[in-house]
Amino acid sequence: MPIPVFEEGSDVEAFLERLDCFMSMTGTKDEKQVSLLLCGLSSAQYQTLRDLVAPHVPKDLSFEELTSKLKAHYGPKRNIRMERAKFRAITREDNETIMKFEARVRHGVRYCGYTGSTLNDCLVEQFIQGINNRAIAKKLLEKEGTLSLNEAVEIANTVLLIEAGCKNATANGVSPSEGTSKETLARVTTAKCFRCNREGHKASEKDKCRAVNQTCNSCGHRGHFSGSKFCKQTKQFQGNHKQFRQSKGRKLSSTKGNQNQIEEGTEDEDETSSHSVTFLCAISNTGGDESPKCAR
Repeated sequence: MPIPVFEEGSDVEAFLERLDCFMSMTGTKDEKQVSLLLCGLSSAQYQTLRDLVAPHVPKDLSFEELTSKLKAHYGPKRNIRMERAKFRAITREDNETIMKFEARVRHGVRYCGYTGSTLNDCLVEQFIQGINNRAIAKKLLEKEGTLSLNEAVEIANTVLLIEAGCKNATANGVSPSEGTSKETLARVTTAKCFRCNREGHKASEKDKCRAVNQTCNSCGHRGHFSGSKFCKQTKQFQGNHKQFRQSKGRKLSSTKGNQNQIEEGTEDEDETSSHSVTFLCAISNTGGDESPKCAR
């Protein structure tokens, strides 16, 4: 098994943690820990460490002294207030998984100096503040009592699964109130055969249709049942029914037109009769009689 190597530009604390795990797994004795540490350094890193402990030689110092020198030199200079400010600015990115966001939150709190119950409270609060999802944040805020980060992560994953199920159901024509049960999705996506009028397969799937080798009782052709869309009698009946409705509509229109013509003729006759009576009255008045014989 290869010895952990401290790569240039990497985190020195992560290197020391991996080295500690390697020594625990291999059962390295205390007197050999210094030699193992020095073997994990590159030539340039060893020379730097040698300069830091001069005039001593690195192998003559203890493991704790050497690791302290490495952390002081290669470790970043950290300010607790700055680390806490960066921790409070952590937010979940678009399309980032809950697990990745949880890892970033845990990594951000590493150098903030929180301990005990305060550490857990700060983790949960920042997880809710930066989750970037109103449904998840509302669900977590409604949770009463103590809430651990593991519980918050579990609730967040459950809410995302429900949202994903509702979106898929809506895309398939199911309202969110109907849920995403298998029965509902099956009802939406069920196909209907135009040969046998049964659900569960399409007309093109002849191996699943019972009417493919059967004879229709209406038109006498093979490949479908009576009343299906493939039946000629059904098509003819639908065509005759459509023509009947159209002709019926034309008859009703012509009947209304005749009635209008009759009413107009009646009005013309009334006007003609009125003019005739007035004309006769005028002739009778010219005969010398002082009073008219007709009055209209």
